[in-house]
Amino acid sequence: MSQIIRHLSGMLPYMMLVMPVHMIVRLTVLKLRNLKINRYHETALLLFVVFIAGLASQTVIPPVRITQNGLLIDISGEHKTAMIPFRVFCYMLRDLVVLHSAKSFMIDFIGNIIMFVPIGFCVPLLWRASGKATIAAGFFTSLLIEITQLFLPRWTDIDDLILNTTGTLLGWLLYRMLDMRHTVFLSRFRLDCKGANNMKHKKNIIALIIAIVAGFALAMLAMSVAIYFGYTEAYAGSAESLNVSLFGLDIYTLTKAGEQYNGSSIGQNMGIICAGFMAVAVLMEQFIIRAVNRKK
Repeated sequence: MSQIIRHLSGMLPYMMLVMPVHMIVRLTVLKLRNLKINRYHETALLLFVVFIAGLASQTVIPPVRITQNGLLIDISGEHKTAMIPFRVFCYMLRDLVVLHSAKSFMIDFIGNIIMFVPIGFCVPLLWRASGKATIAAGFFTSLLIEITQLFLPRWTDIDDLILNTTGTLLGWLLYRMLDMRHTVFLSRFRLDCKGANNMKHKKNIIALIIAIVAGFALAMLAMSVAIYFGYTEAYAGSAESLNVSLFGLDIYTLTKAGEQYNGSSIGQNMGIICAGFMAVAVLMEQFIIRAVNRKK
């Protein structure tokens, strides 16, 4: 119970910080586009965005602590990867039967399912998404989290991907159960976008996803090339250690061990590079869409 309270208390500062920012940005966008405000939709969207901020704080955002020297981003610890599926069940049974502890059951099993239920519920509620689209949204959100955790001192676990997707499915089933009984009420939470506007909205979302994936892929390619040339430079110069940099940020450290070099990634800087590439790709995608719309 104490760990659940600790996770919830860790989410609150980020959720409170995002709330006013989202309200200001959203109201500005609605005003610039001369869109009518749907208070049901905007309230649910605000809660969903706040939840996503809390989710990010517990999965991909490093802990921030206040010290005498100011704010300190805690990047201590080591990264671990678990690619064998369903190991969580073994740990859960071990804790329950042998250690008489419900930690794995409550945090690793139930927690990973419950925290994705809002995605499965809110995506069709807010955007009329189908079951397949909703489950895909949960799957790719979890996949993005696990990929990001490759560069952080956290666990990248295939069981998290499985359980998160299961939670998305349960959220969608909950939405469908309520929709069968309260269709008129739930329809108030959706924006009126039918026909061509709905198709245009879907195409914009697909283009945005493609831009994000393309930006991430280009970032990985650029860092791989930089690391390759870093190894080449290290072996050519026989340096004891070498920092591989990209755009002025150290992303990889090479240390000589005998006749070979051992490499270690600098996760936070890799994350910054990935975020930069994805941001540029999204901006380019927006400029391209505007240029195409003007021609039409």
